[in-house]
Amino acid sequence: MIMWVAIFLFTISLNAQIDKTFSSEKECWNYYNKKSNIQLYQSETRGLVWLTCEKVSNMRGNSISKFPLNIVLPTPIEK
Repeated sequence: MIMWVAIFLFTISLNAQIDKTFSSEKECWNYYNKKSNIQLYQSETRGLVWLTCEKVSNMRGNSISKFPLNIVLPTPIEK
């Protein structure tokens, strides 16, 4: 069985946190009421936060540098 995890990536601390595990990618996104593969939102305490769902089998240890995440970041919009 393939397991999926929800990962939050924080811009202020440059840290990642695994939040929950799921039995499918769809279940992962449905839990957060999201429709696409990567979501961005602004947190008052954590800055810009990315949410993504990834296969557990892709995780290689505890080092963030080993996360095989290839995330294309949007160009920031100046306000």
